[in-house]
Amino acid sequence: EEAAEQSNYYESIRLEHQILFSVPVEVKKNTLQYIVDEIISTERKYVADMEKVLVVSRGTHPETGADASFAQEYKNFLEERCPEKVDAVFGNMEQIYSNQTNFLHALESPQVDIKAVAHTFLEFEDLFRLYPRYFRNTPKANAAVKELSFLIKEKQERINDKLDLSAYLLTPIQRLGKYKLFLENIIKQLQKDDRPIGLVQLSLDMVKKYMSKGNDAVALASILFSPLHTKDYGSFIAREKFTVLKPKKAEMMVFLFEGVVVFTVEDPKNLEQFVYQKSIRTHDLRIATFDNDNTIQLTDFTKTKRRNSSKHTYILDTKSPKVKEAWKLQIEDILWKQMKKIKENTLKAYQKSDETPVPVRKNPRKREQRAKSTGRSALQQTGHMENDGSSFDEIDLRSGSAETDKPPPPRRPQSTSTLSRFFRKTFSKKKRRLTAPVGDTELVKESISSPAECKQVGFNEEDFDFSRSSIQCCPFDISGYGSFLLMDEFKVRKPKKMKIMVFLFQKIVIFTKKQLNEEAFYYIGSVKMDQISVLPQGKNMKILQLKDHLASARFHKETVFSLEAASEYIQLQWRRTVEKCLWGQLIQARRHGGFSGT
Repeated sequence: EEAAEQSNYYESIRLEHQILFSVPVEVKKNTLQYIVDEIISTERKYVADMEKVLVVSRGTHPETGADASFAQEYKNFLEERCPEKVDAVFGNMEQIYSNQTNFLHALESPQVDIKAVAHTFLEFEDLFRLYPRYFRNTPKANAAVKELSFLIKEKQERINDKLDLSAYLLTPIQRLGKYKLFLENIIKQLQKDDRPIGLVQLSLDMVKKYMSKGNDAVALASILFSPLHTKDYGSFIAREKFTVLKPKKAEMMVFLFEGVVVFTVEDPKNLEQFVYQKSIRTHDLRIATFDNDNTIQLTDFTKTKRRNSSKHTYILDTKSPKVKEAWKLQIEDILWKQMKKIKENTLKAYQKSDETPVPVRKNPRKREQRAKSTGRSALQQTGHMENDGSSFDEIDLRSGSAETDKPPPPRRPQSTSTLSRFFRKTFSKKKRRLTAPVGDTELVKESISSPAECKQVGFNEEDFDFSRSSIQCCPFDISGYGSFLLMDEFKVRKPKKMKIMVFLFQKIVIFTKKQLNEEAFYYIGSVKMDQISVLPQGKNMKILQLKDHLASARFHKETVFSLEAASEYIQLQWRRTVEKCLWGQLIQARRHGGFSGT
């Protein structure tokens, strides 16, 4: 609908252009050319508005009616009356105007098209680099304009201007948003015409980058007396006024940044600025929501380990389900990105350790102590002892006899499926550093926004023994991978369609295939929990998608397991159980210092 409205809008502009300039109906401009024309026309008006504020213009004097050069601009007027406020009001607007004039001249070149417009945006990146500084000055400018309102109104009446100064000061902030809209419309039309969008996409990304920096600057400038460093904040995401119910009831403005949540109160002298009260870094943050009300519970995880948790738990009354859901999704998105970063750092450390193994230094004093306790010499401990070989032969014979007494392993089914070859190739057994184990009690205790049906996930010891004994030809001991949680049959959609039985343990997912007329399940592959992530839910509610980060890095392409469950409920149960295990990993990594928050 939005695209249709946009198309109709540009079509109406085209028809109006034809009527005004008597252009024949057969000669039609395409939509892209009308977007370019509108960029240029609005750019002229934007530069003219800044001229009214900054430049001495020539025109008809409002009192005498004679043609004369008179100071129409606000800047000279304020420099005469209150020069100490000029920098606060205008900031670096004059620098922007100077560069913006050159930008307009470049757009007005005779042969301008989409490619030329995109090149112009990229060439004038220095112009857009000036905008965040202007954004940062906005709170000071608003306060100064409010203080000088009587003088500004006098000037406005003298030049008979319909708009006041605050409207002109707002135009640079609005202009970046219009650039973003224009470039997005160009990309939509190019995609509709099956044309490349590379240069335009680069221009759009550049505009978005400086818009984001500008919004960050405005948010930071509006927070007073903050002890945090600028680097601690990260990108600005949202702000909202909440009623904080605990630890102390108060009306607060809460700022959500990528790196910290800041609680502030309004400054009584200036309602657009806020005084810092408390903050929680997002790598110490735990969120909990409840279905029966519109509250969000934010807890400082690090401080609750040392002090009373009630003092560091903030309950926010959102007053509407829409605001609650928006903040919940934004905070959870930040935490999921943290987990992804932890996995990537762990993977890099693992790969680095494989390339450059760290030598282990042996302590000779401990070796002597062990020798004294066992009655063996230090040479015997290290194995550097002359021997006639009989003892070693006896050991070899005993070990050989022990192996011959073991029952032969069950015959593994002959399978040439693509999935089996894929698993054998991908999941070779390697020594790697794992996250510390998370117990069932910790999972239940640290569950975050978990539904009631998944709070008590897990089976008894008999189920665990059954699952362990049922999996044949497994190359490792399953007992070292935590509690047994779930077992269900799935249809594998990638890399080849087939039915498999999937076992979910606390720290590993095991894929098996059942042979006909047999009760056992034969191991065909596995993926450890600390190297996977759950992909967002698609249109098909029965499909669960798991991404293997280790295999993706190894093969330089995404390795995704697409599992189709028998019902939506089974998929939802698996999704929530896997997510809860991943939350447990994140919490455990925080406890052991696995995440530094940088």
